[in-house]
Amino acid sequence: MKLIRGIIEKFSYAFSGLIYLLKYDRSIQTQLVISLIVIMAARIADVDMYDFLLIIKWITLVVASEFVNSAIEHLADYVSDKEHHILIKRTKDISSAAVLIMSIGAAINGIIIFSKYLF
Repeated sequence: MKLIRGIIEKFSYAFSGLIYLLKYDRSIQTQLVISLIVIMAARIADVDMYDFLLIIKWITLVVASEFVNSAIEHLADYVSDKEHHILIKRTKDISSAAVLIMSIGAAINGIIIFSKYLF
């Protein structure tokens, strides 16, 4: 019973973070809107199951990297207490760059996948 309670507790922390970011984080909200648009476009273009799963994989990677980026930014803001520090700035910039690189990879894969169905 203790094991089940521990698992439920861990999931409640995860859902708490998910709900917080969905409510208050503009970057997450933007990523999710873009994701829904891409999913709808994939359904309209009638992409096959394999390509659809690749699209879902890339969406998951981008959104997950945005979650990690948000966590790093929150922690960096807490540690620096909003004071400017070059290492905090670099940390946040590098974290954002990871999301950018993931998004570029997703966009390239999306272009390749959708080009089969649109041209």
